[in-house]
Amino acid sequence: MIFLSILAKTFALALAPFHIGLAAACWMASMIVDVVVIRRAGDTPALPSMACKVLLWNAAALVIGLAAITMISYAAMRWKGGIPVFSHLLGGMLHLLGMPAGVHEGRIFVTTMAGPLEFSASIDHLDLWIPGTFFALCLTWLLVALPSLGQVFARLGTIAGLLLVTVVLRSGLWVLLIIGTGEFTGYETDELPFRPFVDESAMMWLYLPFLLAAGMLFARLLPAAGSGDRAPLN
Repeated sequence: MIFLSILAKTFALALAPFHIGLAAACWMASMIVDVVVIRRAGDTPALPSMACKVLLWNAAALVIGLAAITMISYAAMRWKGGIPVFSHLLGGMLHLLGMPAGVHEGRIFVTTMAGPLEFSASIDHLDLWIPGTFFALCLTWLLVALPSLGQVFARLGTIAGLLLVTVVLRSGLWVLLIIGTGEFTGYETDELPFRPFVDESAMMWLYLPFLLAAGMLFARLLPAAGSGDRAPLN
């Protein structure tokens, strides 16, 4: 269940600049999950001890999460260009789907009836603060829950791979939605209804179905509190 806590905290931190009420609701929901997780971690602790553990975990998550979002936001501000790794992965996926897509450095070009559309695989267009914050919170939890750094880094590698797949799939859906909207409304209209696809607070939600779909995998990689290594990978 700690996966749900980390997911809720990730969206709470990402939504805070746009919807503070919704962000607070997400964080409160994550704290409820924390209580359940800690109560299930072997022996049932006394109320003061359990409250202390919940508060310590949430304080650490808040500090680490804010630091992650701040660093990624700063990187997005300083580096507006696309990231070649993501653009090539995204372009390759679109090509496999039968779309006429080409890649140049950090940009993807897709041919449509109105000519080529250009998409940048940049930090802000990919909303990398969602997977970045999720990764940072996973690291924080693993450092607390696992007994050795070797186990932490082994699971972090798998988590990073899953998040990379999530970024590519989410970005592919983003491109398909934009192209599908243009094909449906016609590219000759004066104002194409693309605003939701460039709205930072709206497009973050595209990550949610993919992260939830991979929830069982993440749950196996994130052990229960105090369990040592109770979440086997095989």
